Amino acid sequence: FQNIIESGCCLITFGQGCHRMQFGQDCGWLTFGQGCGWLTFGQGCYNMQFGQGCHRMQFGQNVRYIIFDNNIYNIEIPNNEDSSYIQNAHIFNGVHGNDSANKLVINLAYNVEYTQFVAMKSDGSVHIWNPADVA
Repeated sequence: FQNIIESGCCLITFGQGCHRMQFGQDCGWLTFGQGCGWLTFGQGCYNMQFGQGCHRMQFGQNVRYIIFDNNIYNIEIPNNEDSSYIQNAHIFNGVHGNDSANKLVINLAYNVEYTQFVAMKSDGSVHIWNPADVA
């Protein structure tokens, strides 16, 4: 299935039909549902769960503690800060970019202790929020 796993990676579980994934060093505790593919992870990505049909995603380094529902595709979660973590998020069903050349960039806050929720609005834009902040 052409998965590339760098040194220090551990505890990665694949569902049926998962393919073409690349993991940077020290990635682990990752679980994939069926039919996930074309995912690229930077160094230090861990503790993430992916539903079925998640594909064409790219992650920066130090991305962790994220839950992806089903059918999330054509997205990028960057991390451009060496010592910061992108963490504690739940991305809901159907969040997606236009195509693999024009991925939807999801800019989550760094080093947060609360959960960030990410969903597509009916107009196609992305909404990132914390339920405790909603009045």
